[in-house]
Amino acid sequence: MNRSVHPLLAVLLAAALSSCQVEQAAPSVYQYRFEIADDASRAELYEEGVYWQDGDRVSLYLGNNGPVQAAVDASASPKTIVFSTGKPVAAGTAVNACYPYREGSSTVSAAPVVIPSAQQGFQVSAMPMAGVPTAVSSGSGNSGRIYFLNLGAIIDFRVFSQDFAGEKVESILLRADAGGPVSGEAKLNLNNVDPQNASTLNLNWSGGVGYPYVSLRQPAVVAADKATAAQEHLYLVLAPGTYSGTITVVTDAAVYSFPFMDKSFPRNTVMRYNLNLTQANRQAPFNLENDRVKAYLDKVESAPYDPADYSYTYIEEFCTGVSEDNRLDWPAPVTVRWINPASGNGAKQILVYNDPAMTDLELSVSAQSGVTAAAVYNLIPGRAYYYKVMNGTRLLTNGAFRTTGRRRFMRVDDTRFHMNNAVNCRDFGGQVTVSGKKLRYGKIFRGSNMDATSDAAKDILLNYMHIGLDVDLRKPPGSSNTFGECIYDGLGLGEWHLTEPYDSWAELTNPAKMGGTLNRIFDVVNDPDCDRVVYVHCKVGADRTGFVCMLLQACLGVPLGWCDVDYEMTAFAGNAVNDNPRTRTGHGNYYYLTKTEKNWWGQVTSTEVRGVDYIKTLPGDTYQDKTIYFLTEKIGIAPETITAFQNAMLE
Repeated sequence: MNRSVHPLLAVLLAAALSSCQVEQAAPSVYQYRFEIADDASRAELYEEGVYWQDGDRVSLYLGNNGPVQAAVDASASPKTIVFSTGKPVAAGTAVNACYPYREGSSTVSAAPVVIPSAQQGFQVSAMPMAGVPTAVSSGSGNSGRIYFLNLGAIIDFRVFSQDFAGEKVESILLRADAGGPVSGEAKLNLNNVDPQNASTLNLNWSGGVGYPYVSLRQPAVVAADKATAAQEHLYLVLAPGTYSGTITVVTDAAVYSFPFMDKSFPRNTVMRYNLNLTQANRQAPFNLENDRVKAYLDKVESAPYDPADYSYTYIEEFCTGVSEDNRLDWPAPVTVRWINPASGNGAKQILVYNDPAMTDLELSVSAQSGVTAAAVYNLIPGRAYYYKVMNGTRLLTNGAFRTTGRRRFMRVDDTRFHMNNAVNCRDFGGQVTVSGKKLRYGKIFRGSNMDATSDAAKDILLNYMHIGLDVDLRKPPGSSNTFGECIYDGLGLGEWHLTEPYDSWAELTNPAKMGGTLNRIFDVVNDPDCDRVVYVHCKVGADRTGFVCMLLQACLGVPLGWCDVDYEMTAFAGNAVNDNPRTRTGHGNYYYLTKTEKNWWGQVTSTEVRGVDYIKTLPGDTYQDKTIYFLTEKIGIAPETITAFQNAMLE
């Protein structure tokens, strides 16, 4: 194949040569093309092979120089590898090649070869290749032909189940407990590559980084039967060898695991692997709601609150026995288990990630020497998590689990309630609007004050929850009936500790005060470049906090009955100041109903319509409309600010 020349350049060259006025200059760039043998596929993988694509980068070692980065031209026929150099390469120069391009080695006896520990579906770079040694056959232009050999084994997973058909596959993980690394960076001596001698293709893991696990992320659907599953290819590349371990399939509904023993995965072979989920060990999602919270939410779902009838409540049935020493506001944990090897003494580290590649760390938990399980708290419902348990630098196990739940309670501080600690804490996320959308997790939290919160709890608040705006609604020091309250910057946020103290219903409806508070919240949540998270609280996180949170929830479209639920869940923390749980029947201040004052003789002396009752008096067809009217017409929030808040908070 001749070197291509731009048409305009060809015309100019022809004119210059015909006039004989300019001598032809020596070319400053030499371009070399190597044909790729077996121009359709990457060597002997039949129709299910992984194919060369434009933009693939190959490492070329020319003589003692290299590697040179060369690009694949997949549009040519046959496909070619093209590279340019500023000096000519003599015919007969030795050529060695490997794919993909990797920096870090200038010798063909230690060329780096990578099998990614995390692979995407149809990711071409997951298949490492080595070229059979050849030589440059001519100068610039057509320069030779390279025959590539696959260095990996390929599994083609067929995922099916008559019982679980239709579930969506999110990822597949393979862990080898015996048999050596299945992924990572190895070395290969390109000088010794011989297509007739498989031993010359052995990957040398010494000096590299080998992993006993490899993961595939590729969307797929669980088929009803094996024949249907065969129509959807889920390719995973791993180092050839014989292994024992576990294959884990994560779907949107559960996690399935399959043990395997002494399974051989040959080089340059597509192995079809049937995964019948009906025969797997099925691990249902961990429900992050504790038993009391779950029972309460089940009750409300089966018999939703009637926003027109505030004569009844369910919460007292489920918060019995709660006290300062018996808090019921902690979430249920996910328990991660492992087997301690004989040499597994010492502390363990449980690392929990958001992705199967295990690069996006969610949190880490330490476990003492000798234990074989650890409780992980504060995760988000409805997520798939991936974990590994480390004993120093040694991997004990890795795997995956799913979570479920309707609300996300937070275990921030393990102390009793009423000791100025961050308790009664929960995430806004997960609440469902009238339109069926969910509120995003991790944007706004509500809870109690943090005046005496421990350093360990502050670490959770600042570094895990990422609290960056502390909205403190407490009364100023010295005001009447303060319950010992004070304005205190418990997290040390400085100007991001927002102090707008509220001491009455009139202050909660004051446009200047409430407008300032809400606009600061909206500014943080609505700004896509701001990584701060909002924490709203008063003393116990019940009444003033409840009213402000109700405004935020209702303007997003959370039904009033479920705003009531959020208010009542404060009862699970045991933080009722006057020993009465917060209920929708009016046990509380500011949030609910009309407040009536009576004299000694039982005569009504004053009536103050407030909270839910007050919002109901405003114009609007729905409670959401009435709340937005209050925010825009009474408090002065710009309508576009409300719209931006809805866009930021709704999934």
